[in-house]
Amino acid sequence: MNKSFRFFISSMFGLSLLFLTAPPGFPYPPQSIDLQYDAAGQQLLVNVAHISRHKNNQFIKKIEVVKNNGTPVVQEYRQQVDPNNFTTKIPLSAEKGDVIKVTAYAQEGGSAEATLSITEDLLKGTVTAFPEPSRAIAPHPSDPDKLNDAVPADPKISKPTFPEDPDKIRPAVTRDPAVAKAAVPQDPKISKPAVPTDPTITKPAAPQYSDSLKPATPDSR
Repeated sequence: MNKSFRFFISSMFGLSLLFLTAPPGFPYPPQSIDLQYDAAGQQLLVNVAHISRHKNNQFIKKIEVVKNNGTPVVQEYRQQVDPNNFTTKIPLSAEKGDVIKVTAYAQEGGSAEATLSITEDLLKGTVTAFPEPSRAIAPHPSDPDKLNDAVPADPKISKPTFPEDPDKIRPAVTRDPAVAKAAVPQDPKISKPAVPTDPTITKPAAPQYSDSLKPATPDSR
C-alpha cells in the first residue's frame, strides 16, 4: 500500500468522523439586536435576528446585559422556538441617562451587540410588543371543543368488536353432536388393534418344536 492511498483512506475516515459528530445544519451567527425598554414594567425587551433550522441545536444560548459599564447580567437559554428571531424579556431598572449594552451569543458560534440610551422620551413613550414566535405550537388545543374524540361519539358509526345479535355469533364448536367428528371412532369394530388378536397370524421369534432345531456342526478338530 503506497503513501498516497493511505493518505486518502485516512482523510476519508477523518471527514466521516467530522460529519457524524457535527450538529445538523450550518451555523448562523446573530445578525442584529432590537432593544426596547418598558419603564412601567421595569424590563428590557430584546429581539435578536437569528436563523435557526434546529431549535435544539441552533439557538441563542446567552444574552449579556451591561448597564453603565457595571456588572454584567447574564441570561442563558437552551432552545429557540422561532426560526428567524429570538425574543426575551429581562428585568432591569433604568433611569434617564443610563446606557445599556446587550450582547447575544449563538450556540453554534458568533455574537452581536447593541446599545440603548435611556432618554426622557423613551421613558414616557409606549413599547411596541415584538411578534410572537411563529413556530410555537401548543401540545394540545387550548379549546376543549376542538379536541377530536378517539372513538366516534355516534354508536351507529362505531363498529362493535363482537356482533350485538347473539344469533350472528358463530360458535367455535358445532352445536349438533351428530355433525361433529369424534377424534376416536366410537364403534370398536372400526378401530384397528395395534397387535393382532389371532395368534396364528403372529410369527414366533424362535421355533416352537425341538425337532425343527438343527444340531450344531461337529468340531473338525
